[in-house]
Amino acid sequence: MRIFVLPYTGDLFERADEVARQAVNVLHSSQILSARDGGIVDGRAALLIDPEEVPEALETLEQAGWRVAVN
Repeated sequence: MRIFVLPYTGDLFERADEVARQAVNVLHSSQILSARDGGIVDGRAALLIDPEEVPEALETLEQAGWRVAVN
């Protein structure tokens, strides 16, 4: 499943590929190992995650200060 991530920093100039890499690192640190970079879609960083791990991934990212949206 694809989710989109944005940091809460409000830095509009932060590169989407760097955002995706950082988010994947956060998820891998939380043992959500299916997370991988899903590329850039409409200027947003996308992650691909096993559907069974999406609820935990969303909670983990939100607790770490990320804004997330599911597609």
